[in-house]
Amino acid sequence: MRKYIRGRVARNRAQAARYILALCGLFLVVILLQTTLFSHLRVFGTVPDLCYGTLLLVAYFCGRETGAVAGIASGFAVEALGSVGVSLLPVVYLLCGYVCGHFTRAIVPRRFSAFAAVLGVGLPVRGAVTLIQVCLTYSSISLPRILVQVILPELLGTGLLALALYWPVRQLCRWIDPAAGAPGTA
Repeated sequence: MRKYIRGRVARNRAQAARYILALCGLFLVVILLQTTLFSHLRVFGTVPDLCYGTLLLVAYFCGRETGAVAGIASGFAVEALGSVGVSLLPVVYLLCGYVCGHFTRAIVPRRFSAFAAVLGVGLPVRGAVTLIQVCLTYSSISLPRILVQVILPELLGTGLLALALYWPVRQLCRWIDPAAGAPGTA
């Protein structure tokens, strides 16, 4: 039986195992950092979504299938470890991972400035999810106050941490699949 990685036949089982274990390890570290360290260490007064930034990076370098699988898995893990109740976060992560991977595969070359543009498009989606969660949690809110005190600082922290993780995740994706992190590839 053939093993596939990102739609291509894996050369051997070791390559498939390395791919899966490396991404699982990356997301395990990121989710643990987000639910333990960053829940106490607040950037700009809010908790940044480190997992969302990493998801966009992985989808950017590894493609839509990997982004979708990583999105739903990391969304469920973040909800299970550090949040309350059931939410739409896994579905939003799934859709964002798939769309980011599809968009970058079809159009955008793999450069830092292009990822910054993708991040600029992806962050408002995360802001909308935060706004929906705040609206469902609290009955009486002031929209300008929520935007200034919660959403904008969260997006700023998430964006800066995602930009800081660009080079390490790019190197990891190159180690997993040399064609994944190559600049100028579509």
